[in-house]
Amino acid sequence: MKSSIVSIAPFLSACSPVITLGVRSSLADYSPDERRLMWNARTILFPTPRFAGIFQAIGKATLPNAMTYRHWRSRVDQEILFNTWVCRTLAQGCISGNGRSCAYLEIIPFLFSCDGS
Repeated sequence: MKSSIVSIAPFLSACSPVITLGVRSSLADYSPDERRLMWNARTILFPTPRFAGIFQAIGKATLPNAMTYRHWRSRVDQEILFNTWVCRTLAQGCISGNGRSCAYLEIIPFLFSCDGS
């Protein structure tokens, strides 16, 4: 039954709907019951960067997701992702003809002025 929410981070222990397990150095350090809780959990909150990739590989939902941990230290990756997302979102609005394309065209100069240039 996938109804529980499990947290690896200890700071959610005061939240009653969340089962808090705490941080361990490896998955083998958790008891069999704790590993079963993780396996059956609907969502795992705040996994360590080491565990996030493992949970992604088995298809387990995590918050934040594994992609966040993959790009969190790289300013270049974050900038590329942001620019790709903004350009794709603006292009979709302009092409779809939903009547909001004028609003997007007004936003574009603001987005380029945000970086201080």
